[in-house]
Amino acid sequence: MLPDPGEDILSEKTLSMRAIDFRPAKASDAKIAGRLLLDSFPRKATFLIGLGNEDRARKILSEIFVFQGHRLSYEFASIALIEGRTAGLVIAFPGKMLNKLNRHLVKRVLKYYFFRGKLAFILRVWPLVFLEESARDEFFLSSLAIRNKHRGQEVGEAFLTHVETRAAKAGFSKVGLVVDIDDQDEKEFYDNNGYVVKAINLESNPRVSYLGPGYQRRVKELGL
Repeated sequence: MLPDPGEDILSEKTLSMRAIDFRPAKASDAKIAGRLLLDSFPRKATFLIGLGNEDRARKILSEIFVFQGHRLSYEFASIALIEGRTAGLVIAFPGKMLNKLNRHLVKRVLKYYFFRGKLAFILRVWPLVFLEESARDEFFLSSLAIRNKHRGQEVGEAFLTHVETRAAKAGFSKVGLVVDIDDQDEKEFYDNNGYVVKAINLESNPRVSYLGPGYQRRVKELGL
């Protein structure tokens, strides 16, 4: 009897999913985390955190990763491993924590600048204060970064499964996230995985060239 091609595809996908392991991030992951975080939101990180300087943004992301209490901390991160090597990083936490974590992130970044830099950072980040990224009853997927050589639908799905499992264990029935409006690949990926657009937020014209046209807030009902 010939094997069912569908079974082969399912088997390969299952093996691929099982080959991806996740562990809690540690402060010692800071260097690789800085690179991965920059990859997860390059325009925002460079424009806001680095004040236009990509290398400075990467340095700051790496250094603040070791501190607890903000949205880019290792305490909310998981490291993905394929064959024992780092394949990516994901940060997620309850949406009700978001405002507090954002305030602590701003305080951390401000320490890297003198007066003019502090003022520039505050002016750049201020419009995002009014961006609703997550509801209080959602588990918020803040950052997801996969190294280039591991990118693909199956690996991305494994990351989402990990976050959704964490959400369910924490008692949440919804996962929320934000996607750039002009990122067609990400929008298609989240479409395929059940994340529905709930709101659209547009950037002001002067900021579009730096940050893109705006953001979609998406939510998935876990059906618990």
